[in-house]
Order: sequence, then structure tokens, then C-alpha cells
Amino acid sequence: MIPGLDPDDRLTHILHELHALASQGTTVRTDALIVLLGGAEAVASACEDTVIPLDPEFTVPDIHVAEDVERVPYLHLFPLVTLLKRAARVLVRGGQPADRLRLVGGSLQMLLRRRLNERLPTRMVWLDATANARLYSAAFQRPVRVLDAQAQLRGQVIQVYDRANGKASLLEKDGARTRQVGQAGVLIGEIVKRQGYTRPAVITFLGCQDAMGIEEVGHFYAARGTNQYEGCDALFVVGTPMPPPDKLLDQARMVFWERDLEFVAPWITQLKQYRYADPDDGQGRAYPVAGYWDDPDLSAVLWSMREAEIIQTAHRVRPINVACDVWLLTNIPLDELPPDRLVSMRDCMGAPLGVNIFLWHKVVEAAEMLDDEFGGVTADALAERTGVSRPTARKYMDVLVGTGEWVEQITRRGKGGGSGRPSRTLRKAVL
Repeated sequence: MIPGLDPDDRLTHILHELHALASQGTTVRTDALIVLLGGAEAVASACEDTVIPLDPEFTVPDIHVAEDVERVPYLHLFPLVTLLKRAARVLVRGGQPADRLRLVGGSLQMLLRRRLNERLPTRMVWLDATANARLYSAAFQRPVRVLDAQAQLRGQVIQVYDRANGKASLLEKDGARTRQVGQAGVLIGEIVKRQGYTRPAVITFLGCQDAMGIEEVGHFYAARGTNQYEGCDALFVVGTPMPPPDKLLDQARMVFWERDLEFVAPWITQLKQYRYADPDDGQGRAYPVAGYWDDPDLSAVLWSMREAEIIQTAHRVRPINVACDVWLLTNIPLDELPPDRLVSMRDCMGAPLGVNIFLWHKVVEAAEMLDDEFGGVTADALAERTGVSRPTARKYMDVLVGTGEWVEQITRRGKGGGSGRPSRTLRKAVL
């Protein structure tokens, strides 16, 4: 029995049917649930015609100690009827209701938003570096004015644009994707060596930190207020954080509570411009970025969990106070973190055109070791040390010579220095 409701009321029958569906372990979203409960018109009419009584014993339970909370009933009736009525009305009009009321494996889920504390002052000031006016206005039901102060960073922002380093690519445990974690570590190691950093830090996805080859590591969505990285001279932000799409949608449904229609959620790619002008040609640059561009509300929630998280992560090293370079190993353009330099992985690795940049790194390391150990590099030795074929080793030897940092010596194997097959040996050039 439902306290105060007439057992013969149409709403009572609908609620009993809802309980029966839950008891059967049903999983169903809002629009289909309304159909199972008798259809949009019947549900809307029942919700509008019934006056829900305010039974003091039901609405204000008697709680004296913390353990009492476990035994008192929850007051689901008012938000439940409200969600049923709103969804049914949308369906009657031919629309798609926001999915705020659902059964999942027999459990009733309602996406709600807490009421604003009425004792809050009329005017409030939020000190939030990644505040979003659309979200604040929806959550606090007040007009919001943004005072945007762009603080000058003491270090540089360098963005490596040609790989997103998404979570799926870095956390996959088998196949070619396992190499990307290692490649990100190789890239960071080469940058550290070339720039001469002494205390670098890496922030990436939880579970990927150990593969980066850096002692000072952390992960997204954690420890925003810590000063742990304040003494670092470089920070590498690896990847583009984002919760699963269904979680983002549920957040939007709760924050934008007044919205009855479902969110427009196609995943669309569009060009987004960097706040950057190339020093060589003076032209700007843009990159294709995927998002919920057809829905401003949903796009605001995505921004708060993706772009804002990268911005917050970059500021963990306190770059306003400390001369620390921030390397963004993600291709998302960020107006709040305009790059001083926009570079490719090839630029960072110092790899010539026409070669695999990570194989090039491996070849250079192997060639330098062979030169130190044996006083020269041959194709056979280079192929054995790197695991490539002999023709590939010869190709990369040509590229080494082309850099001007290596010289070659060609000898003949025939008797008396005749016309036998030539033998090539590379040695580090003396500059």
C-alpha cells in the first residue's frame, strides 16, 4: 500500500505495475517504460488527476540516531510522479523525453537535481579557473557573469598535435595498441633529453602512469589542489580525458533538470582553431575535434569533463608561479591554454621525412651503441641490433649519412681490392 493514496486510483495501479516490472528484473528506458505502464496519455492523465497527500509520518520520518536512516522509507513518490508526468506529456506531444526515469535490472533509477539551499546569499562569487557559465546558471538558477582574467604563464605551452593519445589506445592490452603506451614514453624521454629537463612530471590516465618512464606521475580527475608537482620543470599531459558517453548524458540530464526533451547526442567532428599563428607563414591552424556540437547544453557538460580537466591538469605545476613548461600530448585546441609552439612528434624526435619516427629513434640509439662498441656501423650489425631487415637497415644508413652527423667508408671485398661487393661502414662524424 502507498500511504494516503486511494487503492482504486489510476495512479496507484500504475505504481503497482511499476513495482511488478521492477520485481521481474526489467531493464527499460523512460519512453518504453511509459508504454509498459499504459501509454503516454493514460500515464499523463493519471498523474495530473491525482492529488498526492502529505502524510507527516511518511514525509518526515522519526530519526534519532544514524542507524535509523537504514529503516525509514525514502520519499520517492513526489519525484517519481513528477518524472512520469513530464515524460508522458512530451510523448503525447510527439517528442522524445529526457531519459531520467528507468528500470535497470529491477532497480528504479531517477536522475534528479538537489534543490538549491534557500539560505545562499543573493550574490555569490565563484573563484573557478574552469567555470562554465551555462553550467553554473543551470545548477544555481541565477544569471551568471564571467570575469575572465588570462594570467601570464611563466613557462611555455608546447602542444604535440598529431596524436590524441586517447584512453582506449593507451589501455588496450593486446595488439598494436600496446605500442602506443611505449611510444608515448619514448617521445617523452626524447623530449626530456633534448630539452635538458631535470624533474619532469607526467599526468595521464589511471593505469598508464608506469609505462611513461617518469618517476613523478599522476592521473586525471585527481588531486587538483595538490602542490606535489610545484618543483617540476616540465609537465607532460598525455591523452584526452573523457568519461563514457552515457555518464556524460546522465550528468547533463541532472544539471539541466528543467529540460524535458532528450539531448541531441550525435558524435560530430568539426574543425576547431588553435589560438596560434605559425611563425613561418603567419597563418592559423585548426584540428578536427569530435563532440556534441549540435547541443549546447550537452557540449557544456563535455567541455567541463574534457577540456576543463586538461586545463586543470596543466595548472597542477603552478605555471603562473613557476617557470615550468607544459607539454600537451593531446590534439584538442584549448583557448585557455594557447600554445606558444605547435609541433609534431617528428619535430620532437628530430626524425627526417620519410622514416618511421619511432624506428628512427631505435636506429639512432643502436647506431650510436655500435659505434661506441665496435668503432663503426654495418648493415648486418644494425639489422641484428634493431630487428629490421638488411634492406631496411641499408635504407636507414643512407638517411643517417644524409643528416650530416655520420660519414661512411666503402671498401671492396674482392681480392686485391677488385670489383667485389662493396662493404659500407658508418662512423660518427667529427664536428
